[in-house]
Amino acid sequence: MEYFCPGCGERFAGYNDQMVRRQIEYASRLTHTLGASAAKEQLKESKNGVKDLL
Repeated sequence: MEYFCPGCGERFAGYNDQMVRRQIEYASRLTHTLGASAAKEQLKESKNGVKDLL
């Protein structure tokens, strides 16, 4: 199942909905504080998604 971040449009594919929801919430917060392009770069740098960044 795929989800899209409402803030930056980043696509997420996940094994469980709760993990994906957390990723989307985190991406949305990054987008609002850093701007969309910076948030996308920050997320791409993290190999394990949100777990590395939290």
